[in-house]
Amino acid sequence: MDNELLKHLYSVTSKILVSQSDRINENFEKADKIIIWIVGFSIGIFVLLFNQNPKNAILNINTFQISVFSLTVVILGLLFRILSFFTQMRYSTIVTGFISFAEVFATPREILDTREITEEDSTEDIIEFIKSDFDIEVKDINVTQLDAKNEKAYRQLLLDYYHKLNEPRDVEEQLEKFKTNYANHFGISKAFIDQSVNNENKIKRKGKNFQIMLFTSKVLFFLTIGTFNLGIGTVLYQLIVSNCS
Repeated sequence: MDNELLKHLYSVTSKILVSQSDRINENFEKADKIIIWIVGFSIGIFVLLFNQNPKNAILNINTFQISVFSLTVVILGLLFRILSFFTQMRYSTIVTGFISFAEVFATPREILDTREITEEDSTEDIIEFIKSDFDIEVKDINVTQLDAKNEKAYRQLLLDYYHKLNEPRDVEEQLEKFKTNYANHFGISKAFIDQSVNNENKIKRKGKNFQIMLFTSKVLFFLTIGTFNLGIGTVLYQLIVSNCS
């Protein structure tokens, strides 16, 4: 059969993406818990500074530095959580779209070709099409006995009858109905669906935006942890220096 390798690749890839999505969500949740703990600890430190004991020399000397580190950690942590949320949403949209396409491609259904009837097809041809395509016998009349006007009207009746029988097979008509129903249920326009499905540039742009958002999320994660460790290290250094002097 045609495209067997491609169908297999789409099928396998879609299954891998499903399991990979679960792992990515778990990793985001773990990272989110780490950031929550660090941000909560930093907020606690910041609150402590406003209620500090004036006799605590270490806190008095390094209040500004500790405050800057604490607030920086809080800001970076919040930015990470916000961006990671939108990154997960974008990734979910991309995966859902790809899996939907892959499933349709990998498990195709038999779709009958739609015959295109032209002006060159005669009345007898249309009768034969109805017979061959739908196994319906149409009682033939002697077209030669009809004048041009009646023959044209008779041909139009047969043509309308063929289109009526062919309506459930019309792929484009079915797609239009599907897109219309989908758009109505989710409150979006059918034009938006057409652009989302057929616009390759928009699909590429979504992928690139996701990569940028994912990279930025990683940077914010490590910046938050690094800033927190730097602040803790600074306080620890001051404590050691104070006790040794």
